[in-house]
Amino acid sequence: MQKLNSTKKGLSLIKKVTFLSLFSIFFFSCKSLPENSKSKVNSLDLLDYSNNFYLSIPTKVDPDLIKRILQSNVNGLSESDADSLLERIDRTYIGLTRNYKSTKIQAAADVNIPKKYIPSILTAKKGWEKSSFNAINPDTKYDIFTQNNMAISFPSNANCCFGENIEYMLQQYNEIYNTPSDSVINEKNSELPDEIYNWLSESKDVIRFFTINPQTYLSMLIGTNINLQLINVWGEIKPDPTNSKMLLLDFSFEFKSELVKKAGQALLSYTFALTNPEITSESATVLKVSGIQLPKEQLYKILVL
Repeated sequence: MQKLNSTKKGLSLIKKVTFLSLFSIFFFSCKSLPENSKSKVNSLDLLDYSNNFYLSIPTKVDPDLIKRILQSNVNGLSESDADSLLERIDRTYIGLTRNYKSTKIQAAADVNIPKKYIPSILTAKKGWEKSSFNAINPDTKYDIFTQNNMAISFPSNANCCFGENIEYMLQQYNEIYNTPSDSVINEKNSELPDEIYNWLSESKDVIRFFTINPQTYLSMLIGTNINLQLINVWGEIKPDPTNSKMLLLDFSFEFKSELVKKAGQALLSYTFALTNPEITSESATVLKVSGIQLPKEQLYKILVL
């Protein structure tokens, strides 16, 4: 009888191990997006216009950056699990709001993660609290998982949203998803101004950013506090092919007037003299500065909370 019980326990253990192995293989091995999990909702459309710094980050451009964002916001996420998740995240759109005390993050990502398995992963045992949000037009319930004031939700297998104002993002997803149009993925369904939306959505193989609060983020990006009368700043970030620890930045500076632009050009030339960038005029009020070197760690400190 004792031998029979031991056999049953052994079989039960084998079943558990087999299930977990199969689950891990299924959840983490498939990199391509199944046809039935493709979303007609563009993740960029889920961000609101309450932030003052926006980014579009293709994972392939800098996987370490996305990995650090994951690990800094999800307690207990192991190195191997973070690496596995990276394979299922295609692009992340981020909105940041920074003040003297803290930085708030809002993000939406194009992913390939089967949502039906999420409740068995983000469990209470791991510190996650499950709640729900009831969207309207039409009425739909979405699960929200919260850990240490960080909220995350998967409205579909292809969309993930987390951070600030997650209810807005889910309501936005619900309305777009239920819009009777087969081509809604190609349409703008966002409250972001066209200049920000178009700049971010056209990002292919580079990180793109746009800030409507230039002074704060410019000081952090270049490591120098320079006083320029700016309206907006946007640009691209890409790996430096000559140095794996460095990035290359291209900035476009929009000044308040042509007169201010002339003074700004002299100041920018002095500020970036050591990096020998290319400075060109794009319009009467816009200057472009190309080829600025930035240590990766400096960017990580800005974006990793």
